[in-house]
Amino acid sequence: MDRRIARLEFSKTGDIRFISHLDTMSLFERALKRAKVPLWYSEGFNPHPKLNFALPLSVGTESLRELCDVSVEGDPPGECFERLKSEFPAGISLNSVTLDPQKKFADIRFCSYELTFPGGAGRENELAALLKSPLEVSKRSKKGEISLPVAPLIEETRLCPEGGDLVARLLVCAGGERGYLNPELILKALASTSAADIAAECRIVRTGVFSEDKSAF
Repeated sequence: MDRRIARLEFSKTGDIRFISHLDTMSLFERALKRAKVPLWYSEGFNPHPKLNFALPLSVGTESLRELCDVSVEGDPPGECFERLKSEFPAGISLNSVTLDPQKKFADIRFCSYELTFPGGAGRENELAALLKSPLEVSKRSKKGEISLPVAPLIEETRLCPEGGDLVARLLVCAGGERGYLNPELILKALASTSAADIAAECRIVRTGVFSEDKSAF
């Protein structure tokens, strides 16, 4: 049978944010098998299904819109994906399935995030100034430890007080020549600033994934 791609869009929230990417992959593989999705298997001595996640989440980060491409055989019946919805544990919800998507993960250029700073209401100006300042953070790369400037990798910033908290809605670089800014690195950079107290307990939620023209995947 022909190999096709089924793109799963899902959310990952709550306590399940604390499982690793490898555990997430295993969880998806088991759920797909239980739902009897006709998986495409690689050839060779150790055949295995092919799953490809776009920008795997860091442990502790939640997301409202994650993407996973699954290789399937032929024309899978819709009911197998309906069954799949009930095979995931609490915290993972399957939002939609698209067969043979046109956009490729390699074309991802931006991600949107909500960073909630507990007790940060009233400190909008302080945080805005810090995010525009020449903050740098140490990051491990293939060439060893490098110093990464934060501000040039933040494309858009909106700061909104909500209750007693401060919510930062950010659009950050996530691929291409400009590289990828993991929001955890923003918090790491803020840890040595006047905002260290509100950064320590910050909640991170990914809200979207975008291409170069900022259209949603």
